[in-house]
Amino acid sequence: MDLSKQKILYSHHWSYVECQRHPIFSRDEIYITSYPDQADKIINLPIGTSYDVKEILTENYPNWQPDLFIAKVDSFFNVIPRNVKALDCPKILILGDTQHGVKPLERMIEYAKSEEYDFYITDHKRHHLWYYYLARIPNLYWLPGLFLNPPQGDLKIIDFEDSTIEPDFFTNKIIFVGQASKFHPRRKAILEYLHQQIPNFWSGRLSQRDSLKAFSQAQISLNISLNGDLNLRFFEIISAGGFLLTDTLAEEAGMNLLLEEGKEYESFENVEQLINKIKYFLQYPELIEEYKKRSYQRYLENYAPEKHKENLENILEEKFINEIYYSNLIQRINSFSESQYAQKRIEIYQTVQYIHKYTENLTIFIDIQFFNCYVEDFLDLPRITVSILNYIPYNFEKLIEYLGTSKNLHKVKFTNDKHNNNYDILIIESINIDLFLQGNKQYFTVISSDDHSWQDISIILREEYPHIKFTVNKYTDFFTIHVERQNILKEKFTDKIKLTAINYIIFPDWQTDEETLTEELYNLITTLAEYSPLSKGGWGGSNLPSPSGRGVGGEGIITLVIDTTGITEEDANLFLSGIAMNLMMEEDLDLENILDFALINNLNEQQWSQLLPKITAKITVENESQEIINQLNLEDLVTINGNGNNYAIFPDWKADQEKLASEISQVLINLSEEESHTLLVNLNNADQEEVGLFFSEIAMNLMLSEGVELSDNLHINFVNFTLDQWQSLGGLVKDKLSI
Repeated sequence: MDLSKQKILYSHHWSYVECQRHPIFSRDEIYITSYPDQADKIINLPIGTSYDVKEILTENYPNWQPDLFIAKVDSFFNVIPRNVKALDCPKILILGDTQHGVKPLERMIEYAKSEEYDFYITDHKRHHLWYYYLARIPNLYWLPGLFLNPPQGDLKIIDFEDSTIEPDFFTNKIIFVGQASKFHPRRKAILEYLHQQIPNFWSGRLSQRDSLKAFSQAQISLNISLNGDLNLRFFEIISAGGFLLTDTLAEEAGMNLLLEEGKEYESFENVEQLINKIKYFLQYPELIEEYKKRSYQRYLENYAPEKHKENLENILEEKFINEIYYSNLIQRINSFSESQYAQKRIEIYQTVQYIHKYTENLTIFIDIQFFNCYVEDFLDLPRITVSILNYIPYNFEKLIEYLGTSKNLHKVKFTNDKHNNNYDILIIESINIDLFLQGNKQYFTVISSDDHSWQDISIILREEYPHIKFTVNKYTDFFTIHVERQNILKEKFTDKIKLTAINYIIFPDWQTDEETLTEELYNLITTLAEYSPLSKGGWGGSNLPSPSGRGVGGEGIITLVIDTTGITEEDANLFLSGIAMNLMMEEDLDLENILDFALINNLNEQQWSQLLPKITAKITVENESQEIINQLNLEDLVTINGNGNNYAIFPDWKADQEKLASEISQVLINLSEEESHTLLVNLNNADQEEVGLFFSEIAMNLMLSEGVELSDNLHINFVNFTLDQWQSLGGLVKDKLSI
């Protein structure tokens, strides 16, 4: 099968198709994606859409039938193909990012088993093939860098797309190209430290094409994974002829199967080692050039697009490919081939993986008597150390054999000390009060199924140790307790959450269908971020005015306060971080410097009384928790429609009152004929009580003299917003009405 001559249908989450390789494999390709603009051979779908692939193809291209269907799905589930069995051609599922997001592996496995694909391939998450194997998903392969968009032409003579970059700007620099937000905590901390320690260090974001030219110029190009994953940047650097210095990954990630360390790339285990390696190699520029040449040659021979095209053709024809791409080469699969899938097992791993993302060196204590907890599951995370208790009943000989062959022996310790709780995570069968009182960790997590003991312990902690805060999340047959031991000094509730000069609050109904709620919150967060005073261009050409006064304290950053009653804090964090990561990758919105999330739940009356005066406005969402709202007194809170049905007027209160009343009357008459909407009336420091009486007189006059009764669907809010606050609402205000 020559893929270049086949009709290939792709389903992918790409928002920017122009950043992808063209063609990918064939000259006759159609893309189903979340690409925002119209283009030939592209079928656009809203983010989060599940679609019948046969129906949508027939609707858009009825006379075009694919010879091959390739769908890439990741943990964000932006576009989700359904009914793939209806296509009369081979079908390939590319198993995308599962190292972060909401229940990433659990949902990916559920999807993979719900549809009938012929082949299942991961392009970058080799270490997660183990879990697909446990779920007995067949025909598993690893093709790293499958969708790489390599340099087109000679990078030495190609200009930067960004005309503000000097032609040789990155020459002799040490660089990192990519995101470094609060959703990349480890990466962000490392880069901040490097800026202090390494002269001539640069980090930031570039277009895909400009990043390749930067890698080709730089002396050293860094790669820092998000969460122990072999990412695309690994291949972008070597395809551009760059020197690759990357963080050490677990053996299961497969990095050492691709390049030879010490000749073709270098790695670092911690920031001190990173600094030392940078300083060492800067002394030997000729050695750097040797690394560049060797890794680039390896790329051309093994990982260039034409090579993976051949690999894919051979897989489809069931011919032999390099053994490193087969799942049966994975040591865990060979050593524990009889291991069984369990929901509980995946949930525990996802919990540990999530904490690993935020922890430099993660220490785990496991009581092996805890059912369905297996130490081999965690060893694909590079920065962990596991201490095992009660290992005698465990399959000890097989474990030791695996630890040796997989080069993981240094990660595991065997202990009989069950009283030492100086760990980041404790996975234990039974719990006691001392567990929460001893040790020196400020933050740690307990995973247990001892619900009976926990009921008594939680009462003691609440009554006698109020400085020990905890959050409990329920899972299949177990629960987690995230513990924070705070300073005993009492602090106000509002001091614990990060508020700014622009604070909006929403009350989502977390029982709403996940796909529906994701789309609604995604759109709202996108709107707030795009119109933030700190976003590029702000309101741009908006016709909204610039009232006097600027926000202070928050410097234009928006805080979105989100009530999470009805969902665990961990699930809410995962849900929102998934949306935020998606926005940063797909919409190029750097939320860290634009918008903060503040999660609240089950507040008491005193806490609400402290919080509500600091709220700029409540944003009404379509799927809202009315039960919570009905319990609160929100009459004095400005309310804005999240769907954008909001208008604004900016009266000159010093103008002739009769003329002003006439103009406002006309506005109210026009709005009374529309569906539910909100009118924001700028007070501009006028007395709110007097303005309220003025509007009451207008409404009464309209009813008596004009026979116009204002609809209950018209909500009027009197506001004294600052410039930053008005600007942040730019995407939610439909129009400024002239008076």
